[in-house]
Formats: sequence, C-alpha cells, structure tokens
Amino acid sequence: MQAKLAVEGDRSGAKLNLSLTNESGEALTVYRHALPWVGSSSILLIAAQTDRPGTLLEKTLPVDDPGPEQVTIAPGVTVSGTIALPQRFPGFEEALRSRDVVVFWSYQCVTVAGQTLPRTSGAVLFPVTGTGTA
Repeated sequence: MQAKLAVEGDRSGAKLNLSLTNESGEALTVYRHALPWVGSSSILLIAAQTDRPGTLLEKTLPVDDPGPEQVTIAPGVTVSGTIALPQRFPGFEEALRSRDVVVFWSYQCVTVAGQTLPRTSGAVLFPVTGTGTA
C-alpha cells in the first residue's frame, strides 16, 4: 500500500492545507482520527522561528480522543483537510510579526488492520508578516 501526503502553507490563513492520496491499487481504510488534520497526535508538527538558535514555538497538548470512526479511501482518491497553526502553536501569529517561521512535519499512515505505510516528512516556510527586526 502507498499513500502520498501533500502539504502546502496558506500564508494568508496561517494554516496548512493537506491532501492524502491513496496511490495503491486497493482501498485504504484508516481510523478517521489517524488523518493528519484530525488528530493532534496523528502528525508530528514542529514550528521554529528562523532566528540563530531556531527558537521552537510552544505547542498545545489537547486531549486527543481517537474514537472508532473509520474512513475508506478508494484507489486514486484524494481526501483533504486543514490544520490551523495558531490552534496548535498559540504564539504562531505573534512570531510571524518578527521572523519567518518554518513548520516541520512528519506523517506515517497506519491502516485499521495495523499496516504501517512509509513515513513522509517535509517543511513549509511562512514568511514574516510584520515590521519587526529580522
């Protein structure tokens, strides 16, 4: 089985737009909570300012209750969602006023049957929005 995750930054909305495509020849069934934009622990996210020490932004740790709902993605089908970065990183918008922020992500899809798909990762740059010093 193979799934591809595409992640793009929406700079105007301070969010990530994510698209998960089933690239295999068979249906992919996952718990809904395992979709990267649903469960807060379904995708690894780290946000860092681009200052010399790479200051990490504080991350919220909400209760993450998975539930039993399942989603089946047919071969060749793409499902999409968004992650609002200020909800995950309360200081995100404030940090952007003075520095660029890089959001690093890593995702590994796990099927309901327990099959682990290859991990993917990447980064998205959010340019500074304010007039602070860089």
